[in-house]
Amino acid sequence: MLWSRELIAKKWKWIDEDDDWRGLDLVAQIRHRETPMECTLEVLWNGRIKVRFKDEKGVYGVTPGQAIAVWSGERCLGGGFIEKSTDIRSA
Repeated sequence: MLWSRELIAKKWKWIDEDDDWRGLDLVAQIRHRETPMECTLEVLWNGRIKVRFKDEKGVYGVTPGQAIAVWSGERCLGGGFIEKSTDIRSA
């Protein structure tokens, strides 16, 4: 099994670019039926975002090309497409 604690997402689009998400409790969701996972975000370059999952185990089966969305409560803040996983380990 493959687990990942962080990933890089590309083609990131904010729903409201003026929103200040820093300091908010954030969750990220990759697949529609997956449970959203607590995370932190880091803005990189050229429409890329680093998503770090707070759970020690991480998220199972992170695959390039999948969509990812980030939420604060019931409000979707934005999303993009997974470019690569940066911390994959075998469990």
